[in-house]
Amino acid sequence: MSVEQAQTFIKAALPTPNGPVLAVALTTGMRPSEYLGLKWQDIDWTRQTVSVVRSVRRLDGRWCFCDTKRSRSRRPIKLQRWIVALLRDLQTKASAHSLCLEGRDLVFKTASGHPIHADYLAKHFKMILELAGLQTNQTVRFAPLGGHNRAGSRSVAKSCL
Repeated sequence: MSVEQAQTFIKAALPTPNGPVLAVALTTGMRPSEYLGLKWQDIDWTRQTVSVVRSVRRLDGRWCFCDTKRSRSRRPIKLQRWIVALLRDLQTKASAHSLCLEGRDLVFKTASGHPIHADYLAKHFKMILELAGLQTNQTVRFAPLGGHNRAGSRSVAKSCL
C-alpha cells in the first residue's frame, strides 16, 4: 500500500465503527492477534506507547488470551500523536460496563463487548478498500497491515492526519 493509498484508506475507515482498530493496525505493524488483544492498561499515555504483552484468538468457541509466543514479541511500540488522540477519544466513549467478561478491558471490542474476530475485521478491511476506491486488479491483503511489514506500515501512515 502506497502512502497515498494509506491516507485514502484511513480517511474512509475512521468514520466506521472499526476505524480506530484499522488505524492502529496500519500505523503500528502489530499482528492482528496483538492489537485485538490490547487492553487499556497496555497504553502508556505519558510515553505515547503501547506494550504488546498478549495475544487473543478464538479456540473451540472460546476466546483465549495468551502471552505472546516469544519473549522478543513482548515490546513497546511508539504511537503517533493522532493515534493517541484517537485512542483517548475511544476510551472516553467506551462503556465501562461490558456484559462480556472476556472483553471488559479490551481497547477494541464489538458493540456487545466481545473481542473482535480477526476474520470479521479482514472482511471490514475489504469493504473499506472498496468504499475508498482502492480495489484494484492487484490483491491487497489485510495481513500485511500486521507484523509482516512493521517499518513500512509506520512510515506509510505517518502523515495520514
